[in-house]
Amino acid sequence: MKVLIVDDDESIRLLLRRMATRSQMKSYEAADGVEAVDILERKGHKIQAVITDADMPRMDGFELLDHISQRFPQMICALHSGREGVSHPRADLIRIKPQGFNLMNELKAMTKDSNHN
Repeated sequence: MKVLIVDDDESIRLLLRRMATRSQMKSYEAADGVEAVDILERKGHKIQAVITDADMPRMDGFELLDHISQRFPQMICALHSGREGVSHPRADLIRIKPQGFNLMNELKAMTKDSNHN
């Protein structure tokens, strides 16, 4: 499974990358939604899931999820934030930071479920 990790906090990206590797997932990384859109436009056909922070400069996670909704409707999306109460209709999972191994396992399970539908 391939996952795109989007967060402006480098330490969070590092944590999630390590957890993805431990979960035998390949990861791509972006520091904000603008970088994420660029990666998705080039490699979106290879990526099954996105984990995005809610609050980032240039393009936040909500705008990114809007873009994914239009361009990649089958992609599994996790929204994570340092604050409670965030939501978006396109988010399949919503978690409070920091998340790691459990989030990766949930994404893998959701990908398997979506492949059987």
